[in-house]
Amino acid sequence: MGPHLMKPRLTTLAVVALASMLGACTVTDTQPPPLAGPSEMSLSLTLTANPDVLSLDGASQSQVRVVARDENGQPKSGVLVRAEILVNGVPAEYGALSARTRTTDSGGATDFTYRAPAMVGNDVSSVQLSVTPEGAGFQDAASHFRRLVTIRLVAPGVIGIAPTAAFTFTPEDPLAFTNVIFDGSTSTAAVGAAITTYRWDFGDGSTGSGATALHQYSAVGTYRVTLTVTDTNGLSHTSAPQIVSVGPGALPTASFLFSPTGPLAGDTVFFNASASVAGTGHRIVSYRWNWGDGKPSSTGVTRSHVFDTAGTYIVVLTVTDEVGQTATTNVEVPVQ
Repeated sequence: MGPHLMKPRLTTLAVVALASMLGACTVTDTQPPPLAGPSEMSLSLTLTANPDVLSLDGASQSQVRVVARDENGQPKSGVLVRAEILVNGVPAEYGALSARTRTTDSGGATDFTYRAPAMVGNDVSSVQLSVTPEGAGFQDAASHFRRLVTIRLVAPGVIGIAPTAAFTFTPEDPLAFTNVIFDGSTSTAAVGAAITTYRWDFGDGSTGSGATALHQYSAVGTYRVTLTVTDTNGLSHTSAPQIVSVGPGALPTASFLFSPTGPLAGDTVFFNASASVAGTGHRIVSYRWNWGDGKPSSTGVTRSHVFDTAGTYIVVLTVTDEVGQTATTNVEVPVQ
């Protein structure tokens, strides 16, 4: 390295480097600078570095894409651009560029490749790549037309550490057909990376996504739930399964009306159980009638029945919900 090489120590830039999210970084600036001339007014540059976090191992690389557009936002070909490396805003040979100058293609794009240097001592820093247009019409404007993109540099071994998936859920003892809240926000990524996807396996054949998720179980049982997280390095981790025990919940309530209320023997009596209600989160799936006169029982929300002889009959209604919970009510029917 030449005498002008800068070796920044662990400073504020290092803290920025270790806290940064790994991923593509894009810087766009289309506003004309104070001293813009006519040529500059007709050009905008967009810079993207991918990835924007590199290991100080002497080999890791980032592709820096430059896209030039004209005043109408259309790709501009044939634009000569120059790149240089900056450390703390000062040009420095900290790492290497694949080229110093490139010309945009028919799509208005061109690429530079930046290779990180090997770590020396405790050197951890961030660098900026500066891109300026060159050629006719830009001699005076270039110093005002600099576009920058930042690449964070971290110690070897930091990139490549998988994230850690972790989650909680509430309530601890959920009931069927009620909301269970799953929260994966306690999952962590390695320094220099960030979690990008959360995928839930609820253990009942269904899945979900997002740092938090709502789910309802439709049956009583025990379920093994896992969370898989993936970070900006493409690394994944699946949590150890947690057991969610789902209980049956509230019982149904059986209720019915009949008419006429004072039937005669041989009359048709109509029964209606629509006033019956299921427990919270459940649904009634069966209505069974026992007429109390020895005739076969019947099913259905509404039924009719004929009592052949006078007397007082105890009619029993049993309702059953989808998890097999039952409720019963009985009413005396006086038949004259």
